[in-house]
Amino acid sequence: PDVLEKYNIESFDEFAGTFGSVEPSLEFTAAGTFKIVKRFKSYINAPELMTAFRVKTDVVLTEDIPEFKESNSIPKLKEGKYPQVIIKQSEGLMRVMDILKQTLEEWQELKPKEKRKLRHVPLVIFNRAKQAAIDLRLVDSSAPDDAGSKTNAVIKEVIRIYKESEKYGGTQLIFSDLFQSSDKKFNLYNEIRSKLIAEGIKPSEIAIIYDFKDNKREALFDDVNNGIIRIVKGGTEKLGIGVNVQERLAAVHHVDAPPRPMDFEQRNGRILRQGNM
Repeated sequence: PDVLEKYNIESFDEFAGTFGSVEPSLEFTAAGTFKIVKRFKSYINAPELMTAFRVKTDVVLTEDIPEFKESNSIPKLKEGKYPQVIIKQSEGLMRVMDILKQTLEEWQELKPKEKRKLRHVPLVIFNRAKQAAIDLRLVDSSAPDDAGSKTNAVIKEVIRIYKESEKYGGTQLIFSDLFQSSDKKFNLYNEIRSKLIAEGIKPSEIAIIYDFKDNKREALFDDVNNGIIRIVKGGTEKLGIGVNVQERLAAVHHVDAPPRPMDFEQRNGRILRQGNM
């Protein structure tokens, strides 16, 4: 606060006016259309900003830590990037997305008072769209199993890496914060488990983090580090924070995209970690 006061900054608008460039930009909306919005686009007066920031801050980078320099023990991404598996949108998914877009467009046409009353609608639509993109059965448990779904694409990748890493008992984590339909009749984790078993993976080698109470999880983590359990499924909160299973980790699969970048980093922190063989 004392540094901000020195720069006569008491609000975000004053900060943006001093150190930022606010410009109009064309953005893609959740309904699939475009609109012009004003956004904090870039920084200006960067040297002055860095001086103000460092008055109260010490910055230490990973490469500045001697232990990391000497041992080079943090594994690196293959080819320096996160691999993406791109799949085509199925006809069933297109139909669901069209319905969701129409619902959102109808909401956007409402009068301000009605809009406020139904302000939950965009968030509900956003979550439904994310669910549908993973597996239509998360939206409607009676929907057929789509061979081209993200669920089935993930299963193919898991099986491929399971076989490739067999010689050292390579392990994998499967992340999805969205995993159950509203009527509780479809569970993504159980679906993946049953399909992996059908492909010949032993049930004892597959775990779902929620099946283990807090006092049992350390034993689970030990089994993963020893290559006894080779595939673990879970969400960011339970599987992405404070979980030390890095020793044999060959892959981390993001079935969904968490809304916060820090959650993506937490998930990846399980594998890009000291002690990974």
